[in-house]
Formats: sequence, structure tokens, C-alpha cells
Amino acid sequence: DRHAFKGEIPRVPGLRLVDDMRAEEIRKLYTYNMFQAALAYLGALRGYNLATECLADPEVRAEAQGALDEAGLALQAEYCFGADDMAGWNDNVVTQTNNPLLGDTVKRLGADPRRKLRREDRLIGPTLLAGKHSIEPRHLVRAIAAGMRYKDPDDAGAVHVQGRILELGLSAALYEVCGLTEVDQNLVEDIVRAYDDVQK
Repeated sequence: DRHAFKGEIPRVPGLRLVDDMRAEEIRKLYTYNMFQAALAYLGALRGYNLATECLADPEVRAEAQGALDEAGLALQAEYCFGADDMAGWNDNVVTQTNNPLLGDTVKRLGADPRRKLRREDRLIGPTLLAGKHSIEPRHLVRAIAAGMRYKDPDDAGAVHVQGRILELGLSAALYEVCGLTEVDQNLVEDIVRAYDDVQK
């Protein structure tokens, strides 16, 4: 945060000064964290174990990339990030996630969907932001639907989400798990439609 320094700012290689730290925090959550969660949930439906395996599947990659593009447009509209800046940032998101040396797993990137599907978190957050700026969040919606389908008996968050779907039904579970309200009814209906589609 450029404004947090007192006196002369030290010249440190790699130090990137920003004027709006909150915007940068949101950008990281709505791009890096969103992309990796979307990739994990979509990839899990096809039985993949590694992030690199998910990215090697053209359809999974296209879905996750589509969600990233939608989030990028929403962030540009909300925080005035430049188009070139945002494109370079998103390219870096994909490149870093596709690093086989990291060995990132679907299990780690998808862990605790109960938290990751909350209203202000990495999936619902950018989806609502896109809607605010009249950007159709088609791929983000599909990523959320995949997240609602994520199953891992060793993951308490995943078990909780599946339990709420079983007890309440999908629509009511979406309102509860994702913190959605009557104002978000159209989004809930879109996710319900995508829920069956992403399984195909």
C-alpha cells in the first residue's frame, strides 16, 4: 500500500506499489482463488486429481478460463483496472496454476466448499459483481454448480454442503450455503439449471 509508508519509500526489487489495497485483495480472491476453485470443482466431476490434469482437459480449461474472463471484466468495471493489466494478470493466474512443480491437487484447491461458496468469497462474490455490471456470469454459474456437486467424504465442508442439499433440496441449500436472498432468485435459478448440465 503506497499510502501506508511514512517518508521515502524504499526501492526494493519486486515491490509493487498500489493505491487501493482492498481492490488488490479482491482481485486476488476473485481471480487466483476463484480460478483454482472452479478448476478443482469442474475437474473433480471428471475424476481428476491434479490441477495440471484439469488444465490439460480442453473443456475444463475453457470453462475455468471463461469464469476467469468474466471475473476480470467485473473487476475492471468495479475497480477500473486497465484491460491490458487485467489480461496480463489473468494470464499469470493460469500460468502459475499450471505449474507441475507445485503438485497442486483438486482436493486442496477444492477443500471446504462450505466456505468457498459463501456470498463474499471466491465464487459467489465475482458472480454477483458481474451481475452488478450487467456482465453475464455463465461460466461462473457453472463453476458454482460444480462446487455444489463437489463430494469428498473426508472433507467436513463438502459433507455439510451435500447434507444440506439432501435435507433442503438444491434451491433452498443454495440460499443457505451461499448466503443468497430473494433478490438473487434469478441467479439461484441459473445455478439450478447448470447443476444438471455440468454433470453431463
